[in-house]
Amino acid sequence: MQATIIIPAYQPTAVLLELITELRFVRPQQTIIVVDDGSTQPEAKAVLTKLNGVNLVKHRVNFGKGQALKTGFRTYLLHADATSPGVVTADADGQHAIADMINLCEKLEGHPESLHLGARHFSKQIPFRSQIGNRCTRFIFKKMLKISIRDTQTGLRGIPKDFLTRLLLLESKGYEFEMEMLLEAGRQKIPIRETDIATIYQDNNRSSHFKPLKDSFKIYRSLFFHRTVKKTTDPAVF
Repeated sequence: MQATIIIPAYQPTAVLLELITELRFVRPQQTIIVVDDGSTQPEAKAVLTKLNGVNLVKHRVNFGKGQALKTGFRTYLLHADATSPGVVTADADGQHAIADMINLCEKLEGHPESLHLGARHFSKQIPFRSQIGNRCTRFIFKKMLKISIRDTQTGLRGIPKDFLTRLLLLESKGYEFEMEMLLEAGRQKIPIRETDIATIYQDNNRSSHFKPLKDSFKIYRSLFFHRTVKKTTDPAVF
C-alpha cells in the first residue's frame, strides 16, 4: 500500500536529477512518474535522458502544469496496484524537501480518504508575489467555501485514488488546475488535511515558469467562476 510520486517537469535542471537520486536512496521501492511537459532546452533534454528508475512520460509540446498532472494521473491509474492509496505531487525545482515528500506519502497511506496539502510557512523571506498571491486566494477561498486553508498554492499534495478520476474531468490545463482541485474537493466534501513542510525557494523562485499576470488571472477566474466538471474526459495527449 504505497503512494506514487508524480513530478511534472518543464525545462528541468540538474536539481531534478538530485531529487530523484535522493528519493531513490531514502525509499528504494518508491514508484515515481515524471511527466516531461514538452521541454525543448538542450540542458533539460540531457537531464531527462539521465533519469533512472522512473516512469517517464512525454508531451510533444508544452500543455501546462495542470495537463502534465492529469497525464501523470492517467498513467498512475493505468498501472497502479489495487492497494495503492493515490499519488503525491511534487515540483521538479527542488522546492520540496525529500523528508516532506516521504512524510506526505505516509500521511496519504494512513488516511487515503483525504486530500493532503503540504503547508508552507509564509515569512518575510518568501518572495512577495508568493506571499500576496497566497493571502488573497486563502481569503477568497474561505469566504466562498467556508474552508480555511493555510497554503492554497502548494504543489506538494497527497491525492486520494478515488478523487483522481474526478480531477481528470476538469477542463483547466495550467496552474489554475491546482486551485480547481481544491474547489472540487470542497464541492465533493473530501476532507482536507494540512501538514507543515519546509519552505524552500531556489534562486528566489526565479526558475519558476509561473507568469504572474497571466496565470494569476486564470487562478482568480477559477475562484470566481468555478466550473463544474465535464461529462467526458479530455483526449489523451501522450
